[in-house]
Amino acid sequence: MRLLFILSILILTSIIPIIPYWTGIEVEQQLTEINKKLHQTKQLILLQSDYQRGWFYSDASSIIRVDKQNYKVKHEINHGFIPIIQTSVQTIIQIKDQVLLEILTKIEINGDNISVLNIPESAIGSYRWHNLQGTISADRQFNEIETTFNSPLLSNGQLDAQNISFQISVNNGIGNGTVEIENLVGAGLQLQAIKLYGLGQIQNDNLMLNLRTKVQKVGNYGSSTSSIKLSNWHLPSLWQLVSTYGEDMMLNQMVQGMELLEHSPKLAVNDFELNTEKGLIHGNLQVKMQPLENPLLVLLNPNPLNFFNLQLEAYVPKPFISTSSTIWQDILMEHDSNYYQTQMVVNNGLLQINGKQLSLTEILQ
Repeated sequence: MRLLFILSILILTSIIPIIPYWTGIEVEQQLTEINKKLHQTKQLILLQSDYQRGWFYSDASSIIRVDKQNYKVKHEINHGFIPIIQTSVQTIIQIKDQVLLEILTKIEINGDNISVLNIPESAIGSYRWHNLQGTISADRQFNEIETTFNSPLLSNGQLDAQNISFQISVNNGIGNGTVEIENLVGAGLQLQAIKLYGLGQIQNDNLMLNLRTKVQKVGNYGSSTSSIKLSNWHLPSLWQLVSTYGEDMMLNQMVQGMELLEHSPKLAVNDFELNTEKGLIHGNLQVKMQPLENPLLVLLNPNPLNFFNLQLEAYVPKPFISTSSTIWQDILMEHDSNYYQTQMVVNNGLLQINGKQLSLTEILQ
């Protein structure tokens, strides 16, 4: 018995010092898995990656290119002493000398992890955010992810979103979540108490999203609700459109816009309602964007109606609008004693309203 006890002690004392080094190997495998998840899309390019593994501590670094801009990612890894002390990873993402993001990640013995994020006041191009904080928890394979973010302000130079709360859960590529914004101001908009409830997934780099929206106050009017469905929105092209700035911005946006159209993105707004003092405005909208057979024709015939097909049906309370203008007489027709109705169709570059073909010039005048 005594010999067995001594052997057990010798085995334990031999194994215990190996635990931190084994943990370092596991963390390196986790970082490799994260790199695979992050860099499997065209807009992210891994330029350089280095991992220096020690017994108790390791350092990792990489350089990532996004839209012609290089980002440096540094990891300081404490192997811990599982199960007594958790493994932790301190991550810093920089552009030149500016810190964009700080992340503290703690990893369980089974590979599950939770990360606490902090983004100080930062700006990239026209986009600016203030003290964004959040958490991300995920399983070992990143198939199940829980995310929360909060920020007092997000701005793109034209729109200011104030007091944002974002929550999303992802299970095997299908996500659902909520977004709440206290105020959205700018570009002619003034919305209060916005809530979005969504269910979405990404298929072949295309975003498919179902949203239910609630807005407490729209400008000088009352509340509004709607059901929105997005499909075939090509994320790499969309990302390039949003993030492109600087030299050749117009040309690059045109190229990415053409690529986005190649995937025929669709937008449907159903059960739209807007409460006003003079009654309820409600209707439905279907829009399908379409690729151009010859993009050069846009320069010769820049008719925006060539880019999409559209179907709109809307009902407006009679007291809400004055029909003294002749154009309203073309757009609106009587539905009943309380409402006007309009039916709009855009197809093959032609516009029809209530069955009557009109030119875009007539509408704009």
